[in-house]
Amino acid sequence: MHQKLLNWYNQNARILPWRVDVFEKTNPYHIMVSEFMLQQTTIATVIPYFNRFIEKFPTVNHLASSSVDDVLLLWQGLGYYRRAKNLHFASQQIINLDFFPKSYDELLQLKGVGDYTAAAIASIGFNQPVIPVDGNVKRVWSRFYGIDIDSKNIKLISQQFTLLMQGSEAFAFKISQALMELGATVCMPKVIMCNMCPLKKSCKAFENNTMSEFPKPKKLNKPKQFDLNLFLVTDSQKQKIMIKKNPEQGLFANMYFLPSNLDERVECLNKDEDCLLHQFKHILSHYHFNVSVYHSYSKDDHSCFNTDKEVYHWISLTDRKKYSFPKLIAKALDAL
Repeated sequence: MHQKLLNWYNQNARILPWRVDVFEKTNPYHIMVSEFMLQQTTIATVIPYFNRFIEKFPTVNHLASSSVDDVLLLWQGLGYYRRAKNLHFASQQIINLDFFPKSYDELLQLKGVGDYTAAAIASIGFNQPVIPVDGNVKRVWSRFYGIDIDSKNIKLISQQFTLLMQGSEAFAFKISQALMELGATVCMPKVIMCNMCPLKKSCKAFENNTMSEFPKPKKLNKPKQFDLNLFLVTDSQKQKIMIKKNPEQGLFANMYFLPSNLDERVECLNKDEDCLLHQFKHILSHYHFNVSVYHSYSKDDHSCFNTDKEVYHWISLTDRKKYSFPKLIAKALDAL
């Protein structure tokens, strides 16, 4: 069965920036960067970010020696910014180790690397006999065995699919990618192309015509609604704006932001002169922001902000692209 899967993969695998040759093992650093970026993000979205990232930081050494602000600036717009911080920290861990970890257990010691990412780097980057279990692999397994997915059988998925490698351990990196590719392009959630599947003759769901029943959909929690008021605090000439550096923890950690109703300092703004510039919605997986953008002046020539210069900064509008803003802040700045 593994040979059918490999033959299918050799003929049908997509060429991706981190997988330029389906017949060769991939640069482990490229795999690490791509897997961090692909968490909660589609391949189509990731590709241009990956290309720019590798151009700026071509090796793990380049990444480790950079500042976290440089990394966040390049990550801007990709979202889930904690991934960028973790990736930067993990690169520094690798440099301190003086070698790139190869095994699943060693990779788990890196910041931001969980079960799936460790297995992906070990398998695809170093040809280790372990199966990375992502959503695509879970779906293939669920239909192949006709069993629904729960938290108790994640390890079972890896164990059972690892058996596919027996006799083909030299191609572990290809079998892992083949299973993911199968789920991404053939055994998809709603569009199921069984006629193209190399495993259909052994597939329980195909045998019983129950493909659409597996896996059962999960109930999703409703995202939290949040009213966010952003303040474009400018100088009298509207040549400079006030920005703030977010703390190292929390939503949009370490990124630059605008003064908002999240800050106590906005109490010093002259609310009588606030001018509504723009309103829009910004949607994240767990939050829906209703954003209002105001052009604001503060009392006493912004002295309330100037008392905390490590957090609040004046920047020229022409320099704003030098700072790592979340996408919703970039939208707000477009109102000027």
